[in-house]
Amino acid sequence: MPRRPRLSLPTLLMDAAEGYALWDTHGHMVDHNPCLEKLCGKPDPPDDSANDLQDYIKRKNPDFGITPPASALIGALTETLISLSTNPSNLFQLQCWPVTDSESNLIAILGRIQIANPLSTNTYDDPSRFWGLKLQDELLRRRLAQQPLGLDNLCGFGQDHDQLLRRVNAAIQSKCNLMIIGESGSGRHNLSRLIHSQWQFNSSHRSPLIPLDPKSLPAEILMRDFLLKDSSKTSHSTKKPIPKWRVPANSTILIEDATALEPDFQDLISQAEENVRIISLLTTYSSMDLLKPAFRSKASTIILTLKPLRERIPEIPILAQFMLERIRTETTKRIDGFHPSAIIQLQMFDWPDNWRDLERVIRLAMLSTQGPLIRPEDIPASIQGAYGGAWMQLPKVSPGDRLNDALDQTRRISVEQALKQFPDNKAAAARALGVSRPKLYRLMAELGLE
Repeated sequence: MPRRPRLSLPTLLMDAAEGYALWDTHGHMVDHNPCLEKLCGKPDPPDDSANDLQDYIKRKNPDFGITPPASALIGALTETLISLSTNPSNLFQLQCWPVTDSESNLIAILGRIQIANPLSTNTYDDPSRFWGLKLQDELLRRRLAQQPLGLDNLCGFGQDHDQLLRRVNAAIQSKCNLMIIGESGSGRHNLSRLIHSQWQFNSSHRSPLIPLDPKSLPAEILMRDFLLKDSSKTSHSTKKPIPKWRVPANSTILIEDATALEPDFQDLISQAEENVRIISLLTTYSSMDLLKPAFRSKASTIILTLKPLRERIPEIPILAQFMLERIRTETTKRIDGFHPSAIIQLQMFDWPDNWRDLERVIRLAMLSTQGPLIRPEDIPASIQGAYGGAWMQLPKVSPGDRLNDALDQTRRISVEQALKQFPDNKAAAARALGVSRPKLYRLMAELGLE
């Protein structure tokens, strides 16, 4: 194994008038010059009074709280502003260059740190511009951390997001069936395609992702096209033929809305051979109660839950930057990110259609802005300080209201909530309300909801 070379600053830079530092490819500072100590303030030398080993190491080899931008860790030339806790009265300009070996492999990052010139016309001196650059850097760091797992397209942070990443990684590494629970527009289909493609990448087999939409065709036709009763194989317990899938082995069956499956179809799937993977999509966790126990047990080996955007308000800055960078290539404008006030306006909206709403709003804002930042006036007026109506409150009944009017209001809210939960499946909405489908249609007609 080749010996790793020792990294140190050249003698010329040790005596330079500006602060210089050297980081390894993990962002750990390995060397700096004396000028950097004057700029940032070197901590007191370690002695027996050091609290613990970490305190001793930090004071012996200080990093001054300076880390290179995430783009510098992949070999890019960068220039940005930083602030230091050891010298909060100044902003510092940080420039980074890659250090490579003879084979152009990145081995270190060289940085120059100097006090930013307040008279400069550089756009980096704008405080809002500085905030936008930090947001870009934070997003890039998170994507680089998830890239080895192939999950860099799953954006977010927090305990719930970390748990989702662990479960998605487990689903990719295994062949087990899974359920993805999330509202319309929450990214269920994108996550299904990601899991299938990454699993196929790690597998020696190449098989398709086949959608099964229970609402597209009658159940008899779907059962005929997807399943075959193989008389050569019978179940030991029921002595009945075991259904066989009419799709290539190792394929993935994507069931668009599992609650729309007919009970007989669910029974066949629960008895079918285990030579395909099943991904079932649901809108709410309670929808699982509408499934037959045998099918639910087979299809829910791993359950992935996608939270709606209205429950991810602290993540909106990262999510909005992620969406902007996805669609930024469609315009010739220079758009780097968001003004902090624009982010506040985005956080005031409750995003009833989730990612589809976010994409629509950012596209409209990108058309309006002159760049480089999306500002509050660029946000569509339809969502500025508005709510999408996802939260419906119970009616307040005053003493003067008639009883029938109050009951109609309550029934209307219940029916509207069920129809929103199952927008394209009246049978599932009726089951959620505890009524028959004809009764639901009568209620819709009485309440004027047709």
